[in-house]
Amino acid sequence: MSCGGRRILFPGDLEQYGQKQLLNAETDISADILVLPHHGAWTKSLPQFVEAVAPKVVLLSSPRGLKRYYSNNPARDEFIERIDRTGRLYSTSRHGWIRLTFSKEGTIRAETMHPEH
Repeated sequence: MSCGGRRILFPGDLEQYGQKQLLNAETDISADILVLPHHGAWTKSLPQFVEAVAPKVVLLSSPRGLKRYYSNNPARDEFIERIDRTGRLYSTSRHGWIRLTFSKEGTIRAETMHPEH
């Protein structure tokens, strides 16, 4: 979605094959906001996909939160933790509803149901 010079990418349930197709298509997939594909499920291409999008805000819509995707895979754990540490990850399981507002200056302000999380 593009509006007022801002872009939001909703990749739905896009998995590794689809992510690679977009990356190889040399299409500009950059966006201010990215809703993580397939509720944040891990694919080997996910880090490259997120890097190509270069979002200022990452949204994870999942009732189970970040821990759902943690396992014995150190690459996956580190990737999710790295995004979380940036302070730009918002998860519906942790924050409840999430409202994002764009300022004229280009900043994105997040308001959430549970702001202390």
